This record gives sequence, structure tokens and C-alpha cells, in this order.
Amino acid sequence: MKRRNCMAAVLAALLWMILFALSGCSGKKEPAAGAQTASESAAETAAETVEAVKEMETAAPEDTHAARSPRKAVDMSKVPAVKNPDGSFTIFVYMVGSDLESYGQAASHDIEEMCLAKTGEKVKIVLITGGAEEWGHASVKAGTTQIFTIQDGELTELADLGLQNMANEGTLESFLTWAGKNCISDRNALILWNHGGGTLMGYGLDENYPDDILELCDIGDALRASGMHFDFVGFDACLMCTVETAKMLSPYADYMIASEETEPSSGWFYTEWLNALAENPGMAVEDLGRLIVDDFVPVEEERSDYETYTLALIDLSQIQPVLDAMQEFFENERGLMKIDYKSLARARSNTKAFGNGMFEQIDLLDFVVNNRTDSAGGNKVKRAVDKAVIYQKNTTGHAGGLAFYFPFSNPDAYQKVSENLLNAGFTGEWFHLYNDFMNTLIKGQEQTVEKDASTLETKKSMERFRQYPWYDVSWDLVAEDTLLDAHALQLELDGEGYPALHFTERQRDLLTDMMQWYFVWDKETMSMTGLGYYKRNTPQSDYYACEAHPWPTINGTAVSYFELYNDPEYEYGLVPCLRNGDEFICLVIEYRGAILRPGAEWNLLGFVHMDTEEISLSEGIRFEMAKKGALPLQQGDTIQFIRYEMGALDTELKEGENGEKYSSFGEPLTYDGTWDIRAEDLFLASGVKPGQGRILTWYLIRDIYQNIHRSGVLFWIREEDGEWGYQY
Repeated sequence: MKRRNCMAAVLAALLWMILFALSGCSGKKEPAAGAQTASESAAETAAETVEAVKEMETAAPEDTHAARSPRKAVDMSKVPAVKNPDGSFTIFVYMVGSDLESYGQAASHDIEEMCLAKTGEKVKIVLITGGAEEWGHASVKAGTTQIFTIQDGELTELADLGLQNMANEGTLESFLTWAGKNCISDRNALILWNHGGGTLMGYGLDENYPDDILELCDIGDALRASGMHFDFVGFDACLMCTVETAKMLSPYADYMIASEETEPSSGWFYTEWLNALAENPGMAVEDLGRLIVDDFVPVEEERSDYETYTLALIDLSQIQPVLDAMQEFFENERGLMKIDYKSLARARSNTKAFGNGMFEQIDLLDFVVNNRTDSAGGNKVKRAVDKAVIYQKNTTGHAGGLAFYFPFSNPDAYQKVSENLLNAGFTGEWFHLYNDFMNTLIKGQEQTVEKDASTLETKKSMERFRQYPWYDVSWDLVAEDTLLDAHALQLELDGEGYPALHFTERQRDLLTDMMQWYFVWDKETMSMTGLGYYKRNTPQSDYYACEAHPWPTINGTAVSYFELYNDPEYEYGLVPCLRNGDEFICLVIEYRGAILRPGAEWNLLGFVHMDTEEISLSEGIRFEMAKKGALPLQQGDTIQFIRYEMGALDTELKEGENGEKYSSFGEPLTYDGTWDIRAEDLFLASGVKPGQGRILTWYLIRDIYQNIHRSGVLFWIREEDGEWGYQY
């Protein structure tokens, strides 16, 4: 998997916007008494960057799979055979440790859970390990790939294969082919352990081979080549319970056990269901699957609001009826979409999405039952899903057990995903609705770009879609009244005399989501520092206030903060920083309470390992792969907070992999378990000195065509006397 290279164009577009605003072109102004105008030196800075910005904005998208390694078989000739008695059940575990192991020892913990089970003589685990730069378990080595057996608490090494790419189809195929010839039992199961990215991304990240991943078609090819058939295939990984995964698995297994949503880093709990299986090796898979699901989803008092739990047992023999019902439903939707794209787009936006909406994966039942109630065929889909989903539990609403891929916010990925699904057994008819939907969406973007300079796309950048076979240059089904006139999204004074965005009823009906960004501009260094953003609900009234949201601080330092989730009584988000000098991570912090006020205390949940390009200054957080829970900070870890910088002069900046700039700020903190994390007044927390800077805020607004529009900019200005005024 080659990482996306979208940051440069995004950063450039936002640079243009901010510098444009600083040069005095932010629209109508209502300065407070004594308010300063934007400086001439800022305008000069803007002029100097215009040409470079234009070049960056029109850069072609990078091929996201260009660097994948070719299939490579592993020599298994020296791996001994494993004998199994009659009536035995062997569970094969393909464990790609990744950062889950090297940072949190999650794989080692699960190995210990397996070893705690009293499996007896008829239940055996055959485990292959690799893919992590460090291993915490005494018997598992880094820098190599090993095969073990686990039986009655004994972990026994069968073979050391040397360093192998666990994210390569050839490694999975070689392991399963060896298993089918040398380790077969009367009953067999396969568990794929690691990160998952659903239909969009696939499964399996190997830290030693970071550019590779197993797509769905790769897994299917490995299963087919092995000749094995499993009682069940389980994914102890995020986001893999999709109809597309089930379709791929259906020729090779009777059941699937997987999660629609992200999983906690602890993953499945293995000991109890292995004990139960040992007591009854002939247990029906449906009974065993229920135990696995029940053991995974904790009772309410043991749950974390941050960590979501969904797990389902799927009868793969019932997946084809689900697909047939979906195909009929899709054809009906296709006809409706040609006369009412807006209704379908809003239904897609309102449906329960998984992985914070970053993986184009939505719940099937929530879509057909709750959001397309007027569409024919929905009840048929529901009946088919009810037969396929044998058992499921979740701690999140609107999760019916099966998700599906529906392209929307990431059209650049659609071509690759459709090719992958064709290779996984889908036919061209499956994509008719998606092709029409994508053409309408892209045409809506093209027509918006022609009319509205506030979007973060350009006419040249839209030409990239012409290379795709599904793109229809003559497509003309975009209704004029569905295009958002973002020029009308102006800051005005609301009924209480405060600057707010003004929306008409028609404009509100064309929005899908909003983010409010905050930046600090320093007059002395001429730098723009990103504080972060808060997600906002789409407006329900004519005015939407540009509020100064209380800001998270850690030991008195206002940190960069990117909100990922909020509801009326809970929110969490990420704080980018460097751990122990050079390791880029994001702390995960949460707030519990009805209203966030200055002084409110937050909780530290741990951290997630990230790459610098996973934070986009237009889209916010865009994970390369779903993060499987939060990992714990260790006593003595040093944390250096960082912020993203734009337009900085005379400031030494570090450069990320895609050219984005960030700088360290504040004194490094040593983690001792007693940090004071609380919200503070934004103006006080910002550190802006009298007469030396200002806070900027604006909205990025996404419409039903997934155009991102920028609103006007509101400046909060700190005067020489220390008082705050505003300008817009």
C-alpha cells in the first residue's frame, strides 16, 4: 500500500486561503474600536507564494498502489507436519504483529490468552507470527517469521522461516497450503489477526514492509490456491464485516466472524471460548460463534465510550441471497437517483458509517431500513440480512451486523476498489449504481468548481477522473438547484449582534458536514499556527455562530486538537506530538459532560501511532488504516507537542513525508501519570500577546457532492490594551 500524497495540494489550497484573508480580502469587515488591518508584509508573503501554490494545487494524484511488492512464495519444505487425532479442531492464526505489538504488545497478550486455555488433545492452535519490529513475548523473535503450535498451555516452535512479508499474498498462501497438506483436522478455522481497513483498504500491515497490504482479492487468491475449506474465518481486525468480505470468503468457509467497526487494541478474548471448544470439539460453529461474540463484547460497566465493540457471526451460505437482494435494490435506486441525486446523497451521508467515516463503509440495514424507506426492495434486503447475520452484538447504535462499501467522500479510490472487487468475484452489474452515482458526484464537483472559487478543488485537478473507464464525459444529470452557492455563505451579525454564518433553508438542505478550524497568527514571526478543529452539526436554523470554543490544555499548554467524535455528553479527539524524540503519535483525550466549559477536566486514554500525512488541513484526520484502540503511554515517556505551520518566516520547521511543515512548541513533558488536562478559555489559552497577533476561525463546509467550501474568515484581534475585538 502506497500512502496517499494529498497533503501538498491540500496545504497549498489552505495556504492560499489564509494568506488571501491576511491580505485584507476576507470580505465584509466590522472591526472593533482600534482594530488593526492585516499587515502589508503579510500581503507580500502571499504574493511570493502564489505561483508555488498554483503548481501544488494542480498536482496529479499519486498511484496509491504503485509500490506493492510482487507475490513471493515462502519455502515451507522444512516445516514439519503436525498430526491431529480423529475428531480434532485446528485453529490457524495468521498474526501480523505490526505496531499493535511493538507499541502495546497486544499480540503477545493474545498469545498468552491462548496459552491459558486448557485445549486438551483435540483442539490445537497453529500460529504464524511476524510483521512487528519488536515482540514482547519471550518466545517470539523480531526480524523473522515463526510457526508455533499451542496446546494445553505449551507454545512450541515448529519453524523459523526467516524474515517474510506478512502483508504479501504469497506468505499467506504458502502458510495455508502447508497447513492443508500437513496439518489438516476434521474441523479447521482461520483467524486473521492485525489491522483491518474494510473493503476500501483490506487487511494486514507489516511494519517491515510498510508499502504492502492484503486486499480482499489477495486473500481470496491465497485461500483458493491453498485448497482449504474452513468451518469459519475470523478477523480479529477492524472493519472487516462487510458484504464484500463475505462474498470473497463464501467459497472457502461456512461462516465469518468479524467486526463492522474498529476494534479495541485488546481484540478478541481467547481463553474462555477455547476452553469451551476443548470440552466439546464437535460444538456447532453457530454455538461457538456466539461464545466468541459474547466474550468480545464486554458488559456495560466494563465498556469504554472511546472503544467501540461490534462483532457478528455471518452464515456465508446466505450471502448470495443478500447480494441478489442488494442488486435488485441498487437497480431501483439507480432509477431514482437519476431524478433525485440529492435524496440518495443525503441518505448516504446520514447512514451509520464506521471508522469515523474514513473508510467509505456504512451499515447495510441502517441504509435500506432507516434512510431509504421510500425505496422498493429494502424489505427484501432486510429479510436476507436477517438470515445471514446469525448473531451479533454491539455497543454502538445502528449497527445491524453487515456493512458495505458505498463510495462518496473518496472518489479517487473508487477505480482501485472496483478492480479489486471484480478480482474478488463481483460482476460488472454490481457497479452500475456506483458508476452513475460517481459520475453525478464528479459532475457536481466540476460544475461547482466552475462557479465557486471557494472550493478546495481546481478545474485542472478535476481532469484526473477522465482516465477512469467508468467516467462518462457526456454525463449531464446534475440539477442546478442542487449546487451550493457558497458565495452566499457570508458572515453576518446574528440577532444578538455577533458574527455568524447565514444559511438559507435551501443551503442547509445541501450540506453534509462542517468543521470549524482555529489558527493563531503571530505578527512578529509572520507565522500561521494551526490549533485544530471541532466538528459541527449541520445547521438547523438561519444563523450558525462562530463561537470561541474552550480549548484543551495539558499542564497549562494549549495543544493542537482535532476532534473525532462528539455527542451531547461525550467527545474525544487527537493531540499530535512527538514521543521520545522522533516518534509521531497522537494522544487520545476524552471529555465527559453535557457542556464543555473552561476548567472542565479531560481524560487521557493513550495514544495512536500516526504518520504526518494522516492529518490533512482540509479534511482533518484521514487514517491510512483503522487504529485498533489506544496504546498506553509508559512512565518516563517524553512528549513534545507540535503544531502545523503555514506561511512562516524565520522559523525553523520540520518537514513531514509529503512536505507539510510542523514545529515544536512548549517544553517537553515527561509522562508520570498525573498530567493536568483541562479546557481553558480559547483567548487565554492561545498565548496571543497584546498587539502581537490574532486568532482566526473559519468553517470548511462539505456539500452533497463532497465539495469542500471555505467560509469567510473571522479574526479575533488582541489590542494593545489587552482587550479582544473582532474583524470579518
